[in-house]
Amino acid sequence: MRMRKKTKKLNLIILTTQLVSCASQEINKKRIGISDHTCDVLKVIRESIKMVDQYLTISNVNIKFDATQKLPPAALSSIELNQILIHVINNAIQSIPLSGGNIKIRVQYKPGDEFIRIDCQDDGVGIPEENIPRIFEPFFTTKERGISKNIGLGLTIVYSIIRACKGSITVKSDLRKGTLVQLFLPISKK
Repeated sequence: MRMRKKTKKLNLIILTTQLVSCASQEINKKRIGISDHTCDVLKVIRESIKMVDQYLTISNVNIKFDATQKLPPAALSSIELNQILIHVINNAIQSIPLSGGNIKIRVQYKPGDEFIRIDCQDDGVGIPEENIPRIFEPFFTTKERGISKNIGLGLTIVYSIIRACKGSITVKSDLRKGTLVQLFLPISKK
């Protein structure tokens, strides 16, 4: 019962953030207290996983993340990256059947690259090919089960933040096999 309450609270936080973020397309970072313009990607990934830990548990989903590689800072704030990761991980969790499944997060970077790549691979139900072009549209959703039902703003927010920091996102999916979301985060030039 306690985990359900925390999951509902997390969903409420996400929904509130979605509504606030969509109300203003251009976020005034100074006004909302974002002062950092770079972040430690590995630290933010670990923090984001901790934030959804109970949701993972009640959804019977395992998440695997190991990174030993040293990375340069990414050119976005930790708050922005946290928002991106929470939405991507939540979508992955929600795509996995109630019987359970797995999410793998991998980070790739080679010295000299301009981007850090984060792969989030799930073994969920996948996305029908005809829906992939629409997944970043506001209010587009295919989810209808229980607490997973949403209003379809998570990936819209992800896409907006990624574009604002001059990064990119790709999605590849196979029905009944899962989805791979690839985030390309620009490295800080500072």
